[in-house]
Amino acid sequence: MEKKLTIPPKRDKENRPTPFHYNNVINAFKNGRVIPFLGSGINLYERQPPNHIISDIEIAEYLTRELGMKNFYKDLVGSPCPFCLGGLEDLPADCPIKKAWLEGRTAACPLVNEQELAIAQLNLQCLAQYKKLTSNIQDVYQRLHEFFLGRYSANKLHQFFANLPREMQNRDYPLPYQLLVTTNYDDMLERAFRAVNQPFDLVFYVAEGEETQGRFQYHPYGESVRSITSAQEVLGGTNPVILKLYGVVNQVAGTVNKFGFVIAEDHHINYLVKYEIEQLLPYDLLEILWGDNNHILFMGFSPNDRNLRLIVNRLWGERVIGQQSWMIHQSKPGELEKEFWTTRRKVKLLDSDLEEYLNELNQKIEELTSKKSHPYLKWETIR
Repeated sequence: MEKKLTIPPKRDKENRPTPFHYNNVINAFKNGRVIPFLGSGINLYERQPPNHIISDIEIAEYLTRELGMKNFYKDLVGSPCPFCLGGLEDLPADCPIKKAWLEGRTAACPLVNEQELAIAQLNLQCLAQYKKLTSNIQDVYQRLHEFFLGRYSANKLHQFFANLPREMQNRDYPLPYQLLVTTNYDDMLERAFRAVNQPFDLVFYVAEGEETQGRFQYHPYGESVRSITSAQEVLGGTNPVILKLYGVVNQVAGTVNKFGFVIAEDHHINYLVKYEIEQLLPYDLLEILWGDNNHILFMGFSPNDRNLRLIVNRLWGERVIGQQSWMIHQSKPGELEKEFWTTRRKVKLLDSDLEEYLNELNQKIEELTSKKSHPYLKWETIR
């Protein structure tokens, strides 16, 4: 008799954010010392109809259909692949991912969403790499350009960061962040900023092109795009800067993306290796990233994400990441990831879903009174 597969019980969360943590994050926002660092997982927020949210999962499914790839793993990846996905039947019988899929409950536990996202990212890299090698990467860019146009909207997490500068300004505080970093190449974040009339400057990576490949471009608010130099200053004004580490999708109908964005396997392998980081980004921006008094808030990533570890190594080198930084995740990191993040990089791994975390931050922001009403208030020490 075949043993019936059951969904594993809901796991206990480890290292949950405490009230002290939320107070520390708010205090860092008060002083403009937070650098939000957003990954593709933020697009899974509110991922239920009728919200037309597009994550790497939907993008990978779309490209697979458009490019006519039927036996994707068998034809392109081979087996075993990094996720042992020659087919669902090849996964171990006790795998919680397999159990959840067979029960038709792919959202049974947070690990399923994390795994689904990781698989989709592998899909995208391999699909784009195949097109890059066999025909033209511009075909991928054009199809995704058509896919993105008008088909999605910013979610509450994008809106939170777009509204935050004004919320803090209304309480007589400075910009809560000078720099916001993301690996997403969609423009959900920018749409959220435009929707509330919050000006921003844009710095973005160029993945294709003979002259500009491997460098960054600068798009000041209300001005034209220009090449960037290490001596250039992009911070210090009234506008926050959005740094798009993987580039941007061209959102203008009927035009071709001349800059490209990081999607193929080669793009990831060669990312930030052609030049020293000091040659690529303005020094005032690097001073913010490297600042001892700043705090990086990673959201939408898994500690197990190797691409993120590559980015961290190439941006920070051997430096510690800020005074105290945090990663909000729902993964189950192993000892390798814990050693890398908590011991080497001094990043606290905090287990929380994004909705719960964002609700807590919103509540803390709403409770803030004007800075002028507490002229002698001493801020708590950030831990």
